[in-house]
Amino acid sequence: MNRYLLLFGLLAISSCEDRDVVSAGPMNVIDEEWSIPRDRVRDGGVGRDGIPSIDEPSFANADQQEVVLDHELITGIFVNGQAVAFPHKILDYHEVVNTDHGDESFALTFCPLTGTSLVFPRNIDGVTTTFGVSGLLFNSNLIIYDRDSESLWSQMMLQGVNGKHKNRQKEFVQVIETTWATWKEWYPGSLVLQAPNDRPRSYDEYAYGGYRTNHDLVLFPPKYDFTGYPRKERLLGIVTNNQMFHHRFSEFEFKEFKSRKIGEEEVLVFGSVEDNYMFAFGSETNTGKKIEVDNLFSNKEGGQLFQDIDGNIWSIFGVALEGPLKGESLKRVQNYIGYSFAMAAFYRDDFFDKNEF
Repeated sequence: MNRYLLLFGLLAISSCEDRDVVSAGPMNVIDEEWSIPRDRVRDGGVGRDGIPSIDEPSFANADQQEVVLDHELITGIFVNGQAVAFPHKILDYHEVVNTDHGDESFALTFCPLTGTSLVFPRNIDGVTTTFGVSGLLFNSNLIIYDRDSESLWSQMMLQGVNGKHKNRQKEFVQVIETTWATWKEWYPGSLVLQAPNDRPRSYDEYAYGGYRTNHDLVLFPPKYDFTGYPRKERLLGIVTNNQMFHHRFSEFEFKEFKSRKIGEEEVLVFGSVEDNYMFAFGSETNTGKKIEVDNLFSNKEGGQLFQDIDGNIWSIFGVALEGPLKGESLKRVQNYIGYSFAMAAFYRDDFFDKNEF
């Protein structure tokens, strides 16, 4: 398997772009009924596991890794006291990384076509499974499958859409998308995903040509075309009550935060154009304590993000690192970065004027 597998799939798009998945095709669809519109499920052309997941990942320490450059994007997590970075240049070719850190087993998933990173916990009803790439897409977005039940899951929905776990919702796990330069300032002791030894290729070559920068190129166009922003503009989507509220990087010219009222909930949104990040969490702790930001830090080691008016210091993952509330967490809000066209396809009412459809 080499890097041309993905390119071959993309070159074949002209012949399969309008083909809906109505039969087993490259993936054995095990349920006649879907929880999503079947006519918007597409065959990506590479087949099940044609894009190979990484099931035995290896990691290097930040000061020893030679994979990712300062300006390149990573998806970062913090689990069991350890920061871990997943370079997008590797995720472009594999899309799913099944990994364990301490007693936590999860799949870090990435969809190059929609620019979205989300975590899927791998323990389902007491069984620890792995996830793979199904070869199918919904609204141009990755559909994965779990290898225990072969149920299909929509990445951006965090939900089972076909099979035994249809309609099952996965718990949201916070990830941070930013550059390696910013991440290593926060976490100089981070681990970094390494390229698989058994699949030699140049990960420095982007697999999708001009896709990231050509806003006219959408390989598997969703039903609803969104042109309100450049289609590949990276937005932060905040999902609550099946609605999406979004922010643009241009709203965060400097390192800053915005307090936003979403329904009855106040959400703190943090962003920086210069350091290439946006993320959000609730303004209250899980125990109901209201937090007010007093001092916003600048890329401080340990992932320190801000100090509140009561002297608590909070991390970029919404955990109190110091102060009277040490160890407490801010309420988790489902939020992630992705391309504008994809977010509009999933949450059209929040992007389109209702007279447009």
